[in-house]
Parts: sequence; structure tokens; C-alpha cells
Amino acid sequence: MGKLVKFVPHQDDETNLAGNILSYLVKQYDVYVVYSSLDANPDKASTRKKEAINACAVYGIEKDNVIFLGLPDTPNRNGRHFFTDGDKNIILKFEKILRNLIPEVIIGTDFDFHSDHRMVSLSLDEAVFNIMNENKTYTPLYLKGFCYETAYYGVDDYSATDLKNTKVAKMPLSNVSYKWEDRISLNSQEKMALFF
Repeated sequence: MGKLVKFVPHQDDETNLAGNILSYLVKQYDVYVVYSSLDANPDKASTRKKEAINACAVYGIEKDNVIFLGLPDTPNRNGRHFFTDGDKNIILKFEKILRNLIPEVIIGTDFDFHSDHRMVSLSLDEAVFNIMNENKTYTPLYLKGFCYETAYYGVDDYSATDLKNTKVAKMPLSNVSYKWEDRISLNSQEKMALFF
């Protein structure tokens, strides 16, 4: 069985990003979830870890496949972030995970409005590029999606079986490079078979 690694910043983003297909993916792949951020308060961090492990278990993801990097949560409103302040260690951490696991599929959060999401998106792009550049035969399927605009702040249209029946999110996509009408949806096993 091949490996699939999902990179997200926060505990809940694994569900916001691709919760609708996780149960399917664990039947096809050995699924790993990598969380970059964790609360600086040890009690809150412990609670978030337990909740994340339990949430992943609902989908059938093994506890040993849940990885916490423990980087700080960054308030979205302060205008500063460790990544943009020059600390690029997250890229090295992502590269180490990719080198160790060599996943066939990589799924990551895209350039949402939250600074931690943007940091994961940029870091993962660079890490995947570096790994593929050093190993020219490595060509994983690399997918990215929004955690906020299409799930957390989206409308309750989870039962829609056809992409045309989904509704525009309550807020516009914060990355203006993307258009709502150009998105793809992985909402059924028949369609997922085209990707996986």
C-alpha cells in the first residue's frame, strides 16, 4: 500500500481540507497527517493533540501516523510571522518527512487568509520542489485546497453529489489567483478514481 501525507497547520484543518474523502483514502493508502502548529500552552497543546488523534482515528488513521511539529500558532492579526521573519526550519521539517515517507500523494492546505495556512502552503511548495529536484524520478500527485473558504466558512452543502449543486462560499476566495467556478471537487468514489 502506498503512502499519502496531508500537511495542515491546525488541529481541525485535516477535516476542513479533505474530511469528505479521508475515509476513502485510508482504504487506498497508508495515510499520515502532519500538523505544523500547536498551542504554546502545554495544557491546551495536550488537549489539542488528543483531540486530533481522536479525530484522525474516526477516519481510520493510525495514532503513529499523526505527526505534530509543534511550531507556534501565530495570531492572524499581529502582522508578523516566524516564517516571514526568516525562520525557514519548517521547510527542512517537511523535506525530512517527505524523504522518510516518499508518499505517492501529497495533500496540503493552500494559500488561505490565515498566516499559518499561508506559511504551510509556501513551505510545502518549496519542500516538494526541493525533494523533486534532488530526486528527478519522484513524481507524487500533489493536491492543495482551502481549509477556510471551502469548508470552515463554506455553506452547508455537504450532501451535494454534483459540483454544479454546490453553493458559493460565504466569503470570496482570499487567493485571487483562483476562481470559485474553476475548482474541482472530490466528492464521490467514481470521481476520486480519476485522481487516485
